Amino acid sequence: KTYMPLILTQQASGLSAALTDLVEQAGHKVGFTAHVDCPSVRSGETVETLAYRTLRAGAANIRKHPRARNVWLVCREQLGRLEVSLRDDGIGFDAETAATFDRRLHLGLDSISERVRLAGGRFAIHSTPGEGTILSVSLPVG
Repeated sequence: KTYMPLILTQQASGLSAALTDLVEQAGHKVGFTAHVDCPSVRSGETVETLAYRTLRAGAANIRKHPRARNVWLVCREQLGRLEVSLRDDGIGFDAETAATFDRRLHLGLDSISERVRLAGGRFAIHSTPGEGTILSVSLPVG
């Protein structure tokens, strides 16, 4: 299956379709089941692109550490904000240890976190060894 560049996918089908496609494609490659609750949301090109890039980074981490059997994608537009989360039931990690680990290895997530913050949003990763990981982003709409 050939995938269109992000901007074309968004114009044709919207952010929900692009995120759904991203998670389902990763599931086919790695072997997890994707559970998607992502109704159609339209939040503007800048917000949608930032949300997509954030979730793409999360999906890449799930592919690198493929012990998840299930991944849940949830998208909501609430109170003037786009709320998106990606949760897996994989091996997780010790967030406290990861926070003190060599920051150069985490520049991708640091960069995304900074972009989200500059856009007036919030970015969080919660994880516990053996219990999976939750990546969430909240961005102002408009």
